[in-house]
Amino acid sequence: MRELKHALAARLSHLDYSREMALVAQHDGLTLGVARYSADPDRRSAEFAVAVRSDWHGRGVGQLLMARLIEVAQQSGISELVGLVLHENKPMLKMCRKLGFSIAPEPNDATVLRVRKSLAPV
Repeated sequence: MRELKHALAARLSHLDYSREMALVAQHDGLTLGVARYSADPDRRSAEFAVAVRSDWHGRGVGQLLMARLIEVAQQSGISELVGLVLHENKPMLKMCRKLGFSIAPEPNDATVLRVRKSLAPV
């Protein structure tokens, strides 16, 4: 079990910066949230994920992280960000709409929606 935890920690903290990025929001030494993407080998599309501490939901941390992640992805030449969001995660879907993501059903799983944002080159 310890080896598994170490392997996961290594995977999350050692990025291939040519295709991956992770951003962390902190306050007074406390990690509030993380946003990251992992691009396909051709770097055209990248899957993203964002997580915010439950006691910090609704305070704009996720939106701040996502806005910055979008900027970094654009600067890195990524053409689009895509992600899967649970159908019941209304705050995340609202944030995605506000940030200009399109939202569509996921054909293979009715419990999630696919969100997608085309990124204009900067």
